[in-house]
Amino acid sequence: AGAAFAHQRAGTGDVAITYFGDGAANIGATLETLNLAAAWSLPLLFFIENNGYAVATRVDEVTRETRLSGRALGFGIPAWKVDGMDPLAVYLATQAALDVMRAGGGPTVIEADVYRFFHQNGPLPGSAFGYRSKAEEDAWRARDPLCLAIASVLQTLFWFNPALRWMARQMEWALELQCDQHVLTGRPQQQRKQRSEEHTSELQSR
Repeated sequence: AGAAFAHQRAGTGDVAITYFGDGAANIGATLETLNLAAAWSLPLLFFIENNGYAVATRVDEVTRETRLSGRALGFGIPAWKVDGMDPLAVYLATQAALDVMRAGGGPTVIEADVYRFFHQNGPLPGSAFGYRSKAEEDAWRARDPLCLAIASVLQTLFWFNPALRWMARQMEWALELQCDQHVLTGRPQQQRKQRSEEHTSELQSR
């Protein structure tokens, strides 16, 4: 709030953004800051990264209303709830929030539904500790925003710019080494060998 107050006083049109998780959304200081920011019309964006778990505690175990962005309405603050695994959705919501704040509309709230692939800390997945299933983790992993965003760009290059199709194919192949096959194309994992053979054949023909 202090940074947002400084921006407001300076009149530069700059804003402040604070990122926190679903667990921190239940801290008293968060609600107090929401109230203060609203009362003073501060250009402060509260960005809630809702990954569904505060360490190992589900959101619905600690609050009746799991739509955390809904709390903003009680303070008269406009809010958006978006799919945090969709980079474009996050971008558009953020732009809308920036427009409100830079127009003097005060603070805003964005709640992005995301996922923490691993435990709160360390290299092990949450399923290793028993508070969530492997099936749940696999379903979210298939929606990795990095892989999906890059795949979307590659598809655009491939279909709408014939001159760049060869480069797009090369980039797609490199990406498949890092991302799960389902994320990129939705094709079954067993077709990976076939894709490898097709790619090798295409390289040899050039």
